[in-house]
Amino acid sequence: MDPLRDRHLYTGIVETAKLPIIRNIVHQQSQEIGIVLTSFPKDINNYIEQLNALVAQDDSNPGTSFLAFPESPPKGIDLSVKQARNALRLSTLLRLKESKDEKICIVTTPEALFGHVPSLDTFADNTCMLKVGDRYDYQDLVKQ
Repeated sequence: MDPLRDRHLYTGIVETAKLPIIRNIVHQQSQEIGIVLTSFPKDINNYIEQLNALVAQDDSNPGTSFLAFPESPPKGIDLSVKQARNALRLSTLLRLKESKDEKICIVTTPEALFGHVPSLDTFADNTCMLKVGDRYDYQDLVKQ
């Protein structure tokens, strides 16, 4: 038995039915924020694409925003990968902080969910919102 190929035996859900079932659970949830956990970080973006496609088929549903929250980058990882991962983590945290009556579902791994995340106060104190088209003085931004 190949544990990766036969992992549906542990969840009771075959791979082809997993995302439609998750989509229905998310659709029926009454909370504004939901979490989908996967044990494989490489599945996150694939799940989001498929869940967005399933939601797009349902015109009666206002929709849920599916957001990726990757694991913290390990030391020694390529700088561009590290920056992309950190940017995605911060973008998701910002969407959570700013969400107003929006249904959000975070797709992540247990390691990312329980890993280091800044406190809400620290995050708010170190967040600066910029608008496209506006001009900013770099020194003023650094002082903030």
